[in-house]
Amino acid sequence: MPSVKPIVSTRRFTRKTESLDDYWSVLQNGIDKIFDDRVAELSFEKLYTTVYGLVLSKNGPQLHDRLTEQLSTHFIEVRKSFDGITGADGLQHLNVVWKKQKIYLSQISDVFVYMDSVYSKRENKPDVVSLGSRLFLKEVVGHVSDMLKSTLVNEINEARKRGGEYAESGVIKDAISVLNTLELKDGMSSVFIMEFEPFLLESTEKYYKDLHSQLTQGDGTSHWKDFDTLLKLLKAEDLTCNNIFDDLDTISKFHNIAEKALVTDNIQEIARYNVAKIVNDDQKDVFSKLLAISSSQRDKNVIFNQLSQFIVKEVLSIEIDASAKKKSVAAVAWIQELIALRDKYYELGSNLSSEQAAGFKCINEAFGKASNQIKVFPEFLSLYFDNFLKFAPKEINSNARKCVHFFKLFKDKDAFEVIYRQQLSRRLLQQKSNVVREQELIFLLQEDVGTSYTSKLRGMLRDFHLSTNFMQKSGKTLCQTRDVSVNVLTHMFWPLQDSQMNKDVVIPDSFGEIKTGFENLYAKTHSGRLLDWNYHLSTVEIAYQFRHSYHELSMPMFSGVIFLLFKNHQSLTFDEIVQLTNLPSQEVRKNMITMSVAPKTRILQKDPPGKSISNSDSFSINHDFTAPQRKVKVLMVVLNNKPSAANDSTRSAVEKKLLNSRLAVINAAVTRIMKRDRKLYHSELQEKVIQSIPLFEMNSNLFKMSLEYLLDNEYLQRDFDNTTIYHYLP
Repeated sequence: MPSVKPIVSTRRFTRKTESLDDYWSVLQNGIDKIFDDRVAELSFEKLYTTVYGLVLSKNGPQLHDRLTEQLSTHFIEVRKSFDGITGADGLQHLNVVWKKQKIYLSQISDVFVYMDSVYSKRENKPDVVSLGSRLFLKEVVGHVSDMLKSTLVNEINEARKRGGEYAESGVIKDAISVLNTLELKDGMSSVFIMEFEPFLLESTEKYYKDLHSQLTQGDGTSHWKDFDTLLKLLKAEDLTCNNIFDDLDTISKFHNIAEKALVTDNIQEIARYNVAKIVNDDQKDVFSKLLAISSSQRDKNVIFNQLSQFIVKEVLSIEIDASAKKKSVAAVAWIQELIALRDKYYELGSNLSSEQAAGFKCINEAFGKASNQIKVFPEFLSLYFDNFLKFAPKEINSNARKCVHFFKLFKDKDAFEVIYRQQLSRRLLQQKSNVVREQELIFLLQEDVGTSYTSKLRGMLRDFHLSTNFMQKSGKTLCQTRDVSVNVLTHMFWPLQDSQMNKDVVIPDSFGEIKTGFENLYAKTHSGRLLDWNYHLSTVEIAYQFRHSYHELSMPMFSGVIFLLFKNHQSLTFDEIVQLTNLPSQEVRKNMITMSVAPKTRILQKDPPGKSISNSDSFSINHDFTAPQRKVKVLMVVLNNKPSAANDSTRSAVEKKLLNSRLAVINAAVTRIMKRDRKLYHSELQEKVIQSIPLFEMNSNLFKMSLEYLLDNEYLQRDFDNTTIYHYLP
């Protein structure tokens, strides 16, 4: 019904002040006609003039009270129209009734516009429309609120069951819009926000808890944990809310309640079930959907933590091939399985959105955590690099780069450096590597740990490069008839072990001439340097014509020294060889087993024959020796066929060296920190030391050993009153 604007009269209101009763009947009759849709019978000029005169004659308060009473009576009658109406019809009736009442109130407001602008504004009274809205809320909505609440709950739940696609969604939305327009007081929130929303939120929580209970008791006991089911329910909730609410804050509240009841309250079991399903079924493209079931970072962290546990478990379950004859073979196979596992989980994380990027951090941390639990990991990683570089690759391939990534994740990098340096020295001295590739790999390693970590490795490559250049320039001057290659190694870079037998051994004159010639030649260009010869790292090639074939024998230096003794002797006993070479009996025994017992390298003949060596055994050249190839490598065999004992010895030496170097690092860190802070509690000092050491994980035992050393040597002192406090002693 169109609103009729009042005609404002220009006539002066000349009547004397008269009572409200004389004119209220006119206004009351006009209001009744508005409510009866008989606006056409009204004279708005007369009604406006009446209100104007009453307000002007100081009857504003009485007029406002009479209007309030009239509107209340009307809305009481309106309320009766709701009797017997329930369900969606009740919501629809609310929408229709309120739509009419807004028109009525607008028309009445046109009549009382002078009262609103003069009296109501001055006295801070509600205008006609606001007054009518509050009375409608009080007399109509207030009495049918229980019916409206239960209807809204039932209709919204029905919409949820239908996936948000519900025919009555428009009716529900209009009813909520009506409730949102009805304010309790000026400037206050609407009745929907204050009363209906809390009730609906509470009922929503109950709905989803009941739904969760039904799902857990259903036939498919895991159905409630399946993220597809949860996503479907949450999407239905979002669609339902978007269809009936306009306020985004309200929509968020309902979503959070559904998410909490379905997901957050059960996130541990949901994460465990779905992560296992995704990993075991190799569903790499759905992990992002699993993360989408919750907007809470806490829930996502639970999922990430569960994924981390799966990764750690799978890494730790990779078996080491105990049947492999060489540890390098087992190490390469183990690392390749680790790379395949890494590719699997990285592919799983490749579909994550930018908001879910924490997934990659979780995957990396999990691999790092697992690596730190595997004692042989530094050795196996170094062996993989060793095997890769021995084949002189043209470039650093993707697998090698992935291993560099593993290197960045685990903590005990100092252990890796010790092992890698030993293997690098063997590759360089045996010329089994491409120096350019070695440099590239070291550069990749130092990207994470800095140049100080790789300084010794780079120093080894520099020594090798300088030695090669020196021999290219001076090699022919040193010896015209033999190919000689000498590497000058800086002691602080290379993993050299001082051995007395290097100084005591008696070498042949031909070797002595080369040694003296090189020392004189080297002294001309590098004055003031002292050279120590490490024969145990040297190899020698000897050409020999046996009875049936000619061979070039490549062997360790000490084996060559022993073999050349037979140039001047037809036969020698074990004791005579020890005496002539001045080598320890154990070293001679190892070399004699290699040359007289090992089937493929039996270049000496032992008398009497046998696998054991006694001091009275006699040895001579085995002239009947033959081999398929011209070049024969005489490889040192392990004495007593106990490789594990040798490996254990090597490992214990590495561990001892690591312990000493770590204690030195901790001692330096403690001293540096205490010199700066002067006084610290035990826990504070330990925490600061841990933060200052990036290359390994310091445990409490190491820290305790360091403190005992520093206390004994009076670098630190315990407080007399509190033994947990340390003081620096300058």
